Amino acid sequence: MRIGAAGLLCLAISAVNINADAKLALKVTPAMAMAPAYVRVQATVGPDADNRVLKIVAQSSEFYRATEIELHGDSGPRVQIIEFPAMPSGFYEVSATLHGGSGQRAAATALLRVAPAPGQR
Repeated sequence: MRIGAAGLLCLAISAVNINADAKLALKVTPAMAMAPAYVRVQATVGPDADNRVLKIVAQSSEFYRATEIELHGDSGPRVQIIEFPAMPSGFYEVSATLHGGSGQRAAATALLRVAPAPGQR
């Protein structure tokens, strides 16, 4: 499958953050990579005493990986970095969800494209 220049531009823009909230920002790098890809997800959480859990999910039609990070209210680190090594080719939705004592507080989503390595499909 080939992606045109406009499609690549959309992917690059969306990989930074397409659903930002002042409480949560998400950055995925690189926006496009060759399989097996090493992907870094950076979630920035606004300080708040109600911050409890940050859940990061990377999923495509054939891949799913998730991690949950316990937060310590407004005294925890603002930036959380998750690394996903050796991601196979595919179109990914990467999401971050911030939970507090009474449920979901914020969410952010980014898109990622991992292209097949040369000689693979």
